[in-house]
Amino acid sequence: MDKRFLIAGGAILLFSCVCLLIGIVMGMMLVPASEQAKQVTSRPTSVNVVPSQAPPTPASKPRSLEGPYKVARVVDGDTIRVIINGKEETVRLIGIDTPETVDPRKPVECFGREASAAAKRMLEGKSIYLEEDPTQSERDRYGRLLAYVWVDHTLFNLWMIRQGYAHEYTYDEPYKYRDEFRAAERYARTHDVGLWSPHTCNGDTDRPASRTSGQVAPMPAPLWPLDDRLALYGSRLVEHTLRSSPNLPSPVSA
Repeated sequence: MDKRFLIAGGAILLFSCVCLLIGIVMGMMLVPASEQAKQVTSRPTSVNVVPSQAPPTPASKPRSLEGPYKVARVVDGDTIRVIINGKEETVRLIGIDTPETVDPRKPVECFGREASAAAKRMLEGKSIYLEEDPTQSERDRYGRLLAYVWVDHTLFNLWMIRQGYAHEYTYDEPYKYRDEFRAAERYARTHDVGLWSPHTCNGDTDRPASRTSGQVAPMPAPLWPLDDRLALYGSRLVEHTLRSSPNLPSPVSA
């Protein structure tokens, strides 16, 4: 009886020792794991995070633009009436000159009606943006605002020259886009576009308009390759404009 008691007691003691040993081992294993967890959570992550970027500004709109303003009326190809802060202002487009149609001292000039009709199709009733040029006066001697006109991502002054509705025109001081405007005029002249055509004015707009003029006739296809446009204009701003409007409208489809 005593032997069995001793054997049972020894077994219980041995079992207790084994359990204690297992607990010590488990504790030694858990401590490093917890410390490792702390190190992992406290260590800064090494994941590459790409900073968020704001959407790019519309490429065809320079930062100096003001507007939008409503076009109240098109006077002629290079002059418009715009509502600014509730007041109607006359705006003279910088860098272009279209044949006369409303000057009481002169007869209607060759291709003048076509230029006016094209301006009406593009601008009348539209919302536009105006860009001033620090190289030019704010107003001309007649009190008209001097500005570039942007409509539907298109620099309208440039469009008029490129489509053969206007001559490039430097009044006094060179203006911001003069190189681009002159390049556009060379293109229109070389390709007999608009007023440069021998079937219209052959470049001489001082002569009176013919009786049959006034229709906005189809122009040679304006869908020239983008690379050719960039080579022609060069300016980053105009490059952006052309990329935003790869298919500049013709006078008929505008």
